[in-house]
Amino acid sequence: MCIRRVLLVLMTVIVMTASSAFAQAQDDPKGGLILGAGPTYLTVPKGVDRSVGAGFTAGLFAVLPITKMYKLQPELQWEHQQSKVRGADRKFDYLNIPLLVRMSLFKGLYINEGPAFHIPLKASAGGVDVKDNTKSNVSITIGVGKRAGRVGIEARWDSGLRQTQKTVHAGDVATRPRSLLGVVAIGF
Repeated sequence: MCIRRVLLVLMTVIVMTASSAFAQAQDDPKGGLILGAGPTYLTVPKGVDRSVGAGFTAGLFAVLPITKMYKLQPELQWEHQQSKVRGADRKFDYLNIPLLVRMSLFKGLYINEGPAFHIPLKASAGGVDVKDNTKSNVSITIGVGKRAGRVGIEARWDSGLRQTQKTVHAGDVATRPRSLLGVVAIGF
């Protein structure tokens, strides 16, 4: 399956790239696991009924030092987003690939920001499979976190830049995904 090959290649690249930089970043974790949850929703035109749903993410990250203050943080995640639009549940599972820059502030505080690339794995609207009508997306991710040792607690806001649907069918509305997640990053 093509997705499995892409995942394997991306994980290999992250691990190999991070391993050469590990010795340079003694204070930061070199990589680790990410787990997160929070509200997600789809943007809709004014006057259209919609509600917020639950979102979840799980994956891997690496920390690659650029300077003492800036670090590259590539991630590889599975992400679930859901929302209700016009009374119909819409659920999406994505392969999410954020390429974040982490800026250290003070006392363990940091800011993460950068683009994230979302590749749809599953999508349904009102119980009907709509994966073939779901676009890959690019989003902007902005987060703030506090690190204590090898554990980081973050709040992240993610906003999709592209319309979710390839074609907006009659009776539907154009949407874009957004999420606000609380994330725990466990480093090693």
